[in-house]
This record gives sequence, C-alpha cells and structure tokens, in this order.
Amino acid sequence: MEEYLAVARVFVAGRVAAGDAGFVDALEHGGGWARWDRRRDWLSDRRAGLVRALTAPGTVDGRPGVRGHDG
Repeated sequence: MEEYLAVARVFVAGRVAAGDAGFVDALEHGGGWARWDRRRDWLSDRRAGLVRALTAPGTVDGRPGVRGHDG
C-alpha cells in the first residue's frame, strides 16, 4: 500500500510539474499535497487492520459472512 502511494505521488507530481491541467486542477480542488499526506498517514496507521480484514478466512472484501463462489 505504501509503495503504491509513493509511486502514485511521483506520477502525479510529474504530471503537475508538466502543467497537465487535469492533474493540476484535481490536486488543487482535492486538497493539495496536505490532503494526500493525511490520506497516506491514515492508511499507514490502519494498515494492520486493513490487511487483516482483507485476508481473513471466509471473507470477501473484508465483509464477514460474505463468501466467494466456492464457499
């Protein structure tokens, strides 16, 4: 998760630096880098719980009691 966010940030920063209007607008109206950092920190702080929820036996999408096609 952390690696994805780091790679995505580099990509977005490159598009913003290149002046890509869509990326510049989305970053400005989406709270800027401060919001990006808060989201990263929130996910990082909850990583263990998210991993447990997504990998728990007998769950799909972390929802207990919801089983896949084979279960």
